[in-house]
Amino acid sequence: MNIENMKFSSIIFLSFFLLPSFYYMSADHIESFQVNGIHVAVGLFLLVLALFEEVVFRFLLPKIFGESLKLVLLSSILFATCHLFNDGSSITSFIVTFVASLILFWIRFNIGFSFSVIAHFFWNFQIAVLFGQKVSGFDLLGKVGVEPILKTDKVHQSAYGIEGEFSTLIISVVLFVLLSLRVAYVQKFRVQQHA
Repeated sequence: MNIENMKFSSIIFLSFFLLPSFYYMSADHIESFQVNGIHVAVGLFLLVLALFEEVVFRFLLPKIFGESLKLVLLSSILFATCHLFNDGSSITSFIVTFVASLILFWIRFNIGFSFSVIAHFFWNFQIAVLFGQKVSGFDLLGKVGVEPILKTDKVHQSAYGIEGEFSTLIISVVLFVLLSLRVAYVQKFRVQQHA
């Protein structure tokens, strides 16, 4: 991977997993900051969950069925469909989850599998542990009765959380379009080099 591709990949990677922080930090104020053992335990649970989903959807399926665009699309549809069973899901949350899966596939194929796990984990960790919001419709900290590390006054219109928000849908689609344009540019450049 050349330096320009590394820079671009780093920007996309950081943009994807820092999106929730930008969203919640735009709140009028942060009400508190605290960390305890439950936060660590929930964080470890989220790491195992992200690792499991990445292994199933973005490692095993491509290994078994081959790395093709068809597999990426089918696996992303399956990933998003599995999330439809969570509380508060909607067509918006389905599309956001589908696009997020495509972005995670891009990270997996262009940066590496471990980075797709890290991006997936940080996405969930920021939403659930840092800001105490629902991840894919599930209120983890609420279930264990613990306040988030950073308590914010940001409120969602979606019962699914940030992943069900229209603004997240727009940002995810724009990010995916940028990735697609970059892939098309790189492919065109490679073809020109070989000609």
